[in-house]
Amino acid sequence: MLEDFRLKVFMTVASRGSFTLAAKELGISQPAVSQNVAELEKSVGAELLVRSRGSVALTPAGRSLIEYAEKIQYWYSAASGLFAAGDGVTPGSRIRIAACTASAEVLLPKALARMQSVMPGHSFSIVGYDAPSAECRLRLSVHGQQIPLDESRSIIRTINPTALASSADPGLLNATSAVQVRPEYSFACWSGYSEQLPPDLRSRVCLESDSVPALLQMAAYSQKVIAIAPLIAVPDGLKAIPLVLPGLAADVHFLPSDSFVQTRLCSILRGVLQDI
Repeated sequence: MLEDFRLKVFMTVASRGSFTLAAKELGISQPAVSQNVAELEKSVGAELLVRSRGSVALTPAGRSLIEYAEKIQYWYSAASGLFAAGDGVTPGSRIRIAACTASAEVLLPKALARMQSVMPGHSFSIVGYDAPSAECRLRLSVHGQQIPLDESRSIIRTINPTALASSADPGLLNATSAVQVRPEYSFACWSGYSEQLPPDLRSRVCLESDSVPALLQMAAYSQKVIAIAPLIAVPDGLKAIPLVLPGLAADVHFLPSDSFVQTRLCSILRGVLQDI
């Protein structure tokens, strides 16, 4: 299995709070644990653990590294899973993902880019949600509170909305939030957010759509329309205006086919979507 053993030792020491307990869990000697941690600290050029009698604690540098270490170990595990026996998905195969418009525009581009970085042998195609013979189906909706998990559904972290408007209008430059935008402006709102808007903003919605590109075009072509949409990056020519809608949870309906659900690739895709 692919892994960075020094990172594994460091993460084990951090979680157990003891060199002795980490050595016991890993099945190696305590000096070996100390040596691996020392080598890692030398590589990164910072002290990662504060040693005291009988226990250890993370330094600020250690707390920063632990977040990266968890992701690195996850991707090592994902890459190793590609070569597991009996996976059922061979390199070079095309995976068809049936997705609703919001999923295809908001979730999948970033998720599939991550997957391609560790599994270049696979290719993916996104088809309409009602297309037949897809390996899995993906539908995104947004709710004001989280709902229970089941086998076909997973809750991922909130996709924060961003208000975007044409940067050509100097009147927007002083707006520090969407609620401060002057009343003559209207909003083109993603359907997932419309019910979450406060009443004063909801009354100014001129377009409600599940298509993010349609909203962006409205904002780009009209200086009096502001798009409210979930975005990974702000397109050129549009000014971002902060908008906070608290308590939102992205509800991802993940429905793999019976054959695809048994593959390692399916679990990796589910993990990537949860990690966005």
